[in-house]
Amino acid sequence: MKKATLLLLFFLAMLIKAQTDKITYMKGDIYLAAQDAKTKKVLFERPYGKILSIEYDTFYKSYYILFQMPEGSTGFGVQYINTTDKGTFLMQDMNKPEDFYYVSDKIKENGTLILLNKRR
Repeated sequence: MKKATLLLLFFLAMLIKAQTDKITYMKGDIYLAAQDAKTKKVLFERPYGKILSIEYDTFYKSYYILFQMPEGSTGFGVQYINTTDKGTFLMQDMNKPEDFYYVSDKIKENGTLILLNKRR
């Protein structure tokens, strides 16, 4: 009986730990923007979709964004590669390993998560 109780406590501890490894943010908007590399002038900025949720996995340092577009719901995920000297994360698209992004997480400060496509 003692082993069964310890095993149950272990599984409960793992379940609680698993729940604390993820932070979920709800709602928001997605904008698609383009900026001139030399002048830093914004060329365009247009609404792209509505955020249903952003899930951040604190262990793997990965983001999964679920959003709604006029065509329907879709998701997008990026996984951590490393931290740059400017404090942003270099991340790789989970579905397209050839695509990389610089990610700046300012959700707690001002409610924004910026993903900048890294040019090859």
